Amino acid sequence: MAEQSSEGSRALLSFAIRRVVHDVFLCATTYGVFAVFFLALTQTFPEREAVPLLGAAALAVLVIGIAFLTRRLLADRLERVAGAVARVPTRTWLAVLVLAGVGLRVIWLAAFPPVQTSDPASYFALARQLVEKGRYETADSRAYWPPGLPFSLLPAMVLFQGAWFVPAVNNLVLFVFTIVATYRLALEVADERVARIAAAAMAVWPNLAFGVGMANKELLTLFTVTVVLVAYLRAVRATRPSTAAVIALVAGLVLGYTVLTQPSTLLFPALFMVFEVARGGGLRPAAARLVLLCCGMIAVVSPWTVRNWVVLGAFIPVSVTGGVSLYMGNNDAATGGYVSSITEELAALDEVSANRVASERARAWIVQHPRQFAFLALKKQILFLGDDSGGAYSTLRQGLKIEGPRYLAFKALSNAFWLVILLGLTLSLWQRRSTSGSHDPRLLLLMLPFVYFLALHSVFESGGRHHIALSSSLAVLSSLFTVRSGVAEKRRVTGRLGAR
Repeated sequence: MAEQSSEGSRALLSFAIRRVVHDVFLCATTYGVFAVFFLALTQTFPEREAVPLLGAAALAVLVIGIAFLTRRLLADRLERVAGAVARVPTRTWLAVLVLAGVGLRVIWLAAFPPVQTSDPASYFALARQLVEKGRYETADSRAYWPPGLPFSLLPAMVLFQGAWFVPAVNNLVLFVFTIVATYRLALEVADERVARIAAAAMAVWPNLAFGVGMANKELLTLFTVTVVLVAYLRAVRATRPSTAAVIALVAGLVLGYTVLTQPSTLLFPALFMVFEVARGGGLRPAAARLVLLCCGMIAVVSPWTVRNWVVLGAFIPVSVTGGVSLYMGNNDAATGGYVSSITEELAALDEVSANRVASERARAWIVQHPRQFAFLALKKQILFLGDDSGGAYSTLRQGLKIEGPRYLAFKALSNAFWLVILLGLTLSLWQRRSTSGSHDPRLLLLMLPFVYFLALHSVFESGGRHHIALSSSLAVLSSLFTVRSGVAEKRRVTGRLGAR
């Protein structure tokens, strides 16, 4: 009796986690539609506060309403397209996507040769210094910039002797592998048709294409996060314990490099723990996978942590940006996004002290200003959800100083595509909310990183660039709307994940 009660409690907890995460994700995508319109109207009417709020609400209701009223027609049309796409041989389809994606990016590079400024300039300079002097430091920092991206630039930096197009070469290679990884990720949770549509979305995603020439860490993080998700799902699906162990360890190793690239992913093992609880499978295999995942991550991150201890005399797992980011998002002058005055305020301190002081000031401000903190959290969520034009911004406005109609046109194109993705996510999740598809734990694993980053950047400094690393997961989830039976068909082929 006690055993049955325990099983019932676990099943109830599993169901509750799946439903809560699903509904939070659905609310976030709906909120995202509002955020896109709100940011656009705020920039159009900067001095009239009521216009953006009321206008964005009205437009969001209108667009979502139209999408819901036409969802059956849209689903029928898109399912036909997906069916036609599925008849093309897999290698041919992927080759076409790669060639089209590379061609699109090469045209963009030819039209707008990149100029590295701000963060990209720092990462590029660090990679160059590693090659020329064998040191990882800038004039004022030895642990501010996470090392993952500069390390990944080294092969191209050596091969092309530090040429201006090194970041572009690196990002083009990453693009090819990311297309394949996205395709594999979709096959883990759905069927062939969903995989092909998701890969196509990644190939033509404007924000990803427009940022191809810049040394930004988000495209590398996108690839590594996708690989981690694929590997962990494969480990869960593996029938032999030895195979599952090897794959889980590989997932951990790649996760470790992800942490070196984007330190905010350090808590990702907690997401996989939630996933394992929601699956409701065996405790021992789940514990073994989680332990191996953490061991792999620690094996990659710990050498850099030791290096920081030797160089700085302090325990810094990856970089000294956490406190600064927290303070930047929580102070009297905070806007929710980047505030340059914060770095100027801390400039007199060494980087370890600056990070510690910034963290202390941020936590004190939050305690003293709970209402302002809550209001800022909403603004940060809007910044996270409402813009997907970082590629155009870093290349055109920040790098080449191009503004006016050309920049606005590419910005609008980027955000229009993002709006389509958000609508696809909303429709896809809504149509599965009352079906067994919403209870699939594999879909939960794709939602959890998005919910995690949204929560994280409701507290820390925020911006649209922070969701770029999740593009592959969002492409897969959005593409589920094009194939209403995709998840069910995959289950018939692979069996229920929770049963393993």
